[in-house]
Amino acid sequence: MSEERFVAIEGRLTSVETKLDDLSRDMHELHADSKREMHALHADAKQEMHALHADVQREMHTLHDDLRRHMGVLHEDTIDKIKALAPDFGPIRREFTAADARLKDEIDLRLTPIEAALRKRG
Repeated sequence: MSEERFVAIEGRLTSVETKLDDLSRDMHELHADSKREMHALHADAKQEMHALHADVQREMHTLHDDLRRHMGVLHEDTIDKIKALAPDFGPIRREFTAADARLKDEIDLRLTPIEAALRKRG
C-alpha cells in the first residue's frame, strides 16, 4: 500500500472516531435531558395526583355529609310512620290501672282483718 493511501485511511478513521465520540457525547446529553424531563414529569404527575386526591377527599366528605343528612331524614320519617301505625295504649293503660286498683282494694279488704286478728293475738 502506498503511503498516501495509508494516510487517507488513517484520516478517515480519525474522522470516524471523532464522529463516534460526538455521537456518544450527544447520546449522553440526550439521556441526561430525558432523565431531567422524566423527573420533571414525575414531579408534575405527583403534584397532580396529590391535588386529585385532595379533590376526591373533599368530594367524599361532601357525599358522606349529604348521605348522613339524608339518612337522618329517612330515620325521622320512619319513626313518624311507626308512631302513626302504633296502637293507642291509653285505653289499655287506664283499664289495667283500674284493675290494679280493684285488686288492691280486694287485697286490703282481706288482709286488714287478718292483720288485726294477728295483732290481737300477739
